[in-house]
Amino acid sequence: MKQIETLVFDYGGVIVNIDDASVVKAMNSLGVTTFKRLIHFRKIKRLIYQYINGLVAEVVTLKEMLSLCRKGTTTRDIEKVLEELCGNLPVKRLEALVKLRKRYKVYLLSNINDTLWQKSVSLMKQLGYSTDDLFDGVFLSYAMRKEKPSVEIYEEMTQQTGLNPATTLYFDDRSENAEAGRKFGLQSVLVKTNHLEEHPEWQEINKNIKEYIAVR
Repeated sequence: MKQIETLVFDYGGVIVNIDDASVVKAMNSLGVTTFKRLIHFRKIKRLIYQYINGLVAEVVTLKEMLSLCRKGTTTRDIEKVLEELCGNLPVKRLEALVKLRKRYKVYLLSNINDTLWQKSVSLMKQLGYSTDDLFDGVFLSYAMRKEKPSVEIYEEMTQQTGLNPATTLYFDDRSENAEAGRKFGLQSVLVKTNHLEEHPEWQEINKNIKEYIAVR
């Protein structure tokens, strides 16, 4: 691994663990016992993807998913299902981010909508962390009106931070995003979804930060 000065992380599947099974379970409780199969249908899969990335209004998502449910299901029921998309935040991962900021600039670059992000921020607060504790800056698709893997989102992040792509390690769990980052000049790591700790690059920077803290 080359010299590293900056770290950039995706959110879903990298910082936060995402579990489709929890969404399936929540939909099953609403009488949609076929959702495990439906979630793989192009229309539903695309709808959830567009919702997460802020490409479709929440009201549209609620209406489409409500149409799948048994009579009597409410909008609030569906909202609870969508909250499952916020995932699970491992505290040890958050603790590591705080330590990494002692040596590296740490940024978040995520395709996410406003609703899910605000719920994620609330989850961080429940665990005792703010975004200012974890990151030097956050770059979110809904706020930037750009999304990965378009080169424009990497360009804007670089312009705003002044980071050097050649000395930046970038973690993302979608192959098209990791490849776009690599083409932009970042040192990209394609993360196995929800398994950041398995990657040698993550292990190495955490080893480095322990040594860095020990000598200070």
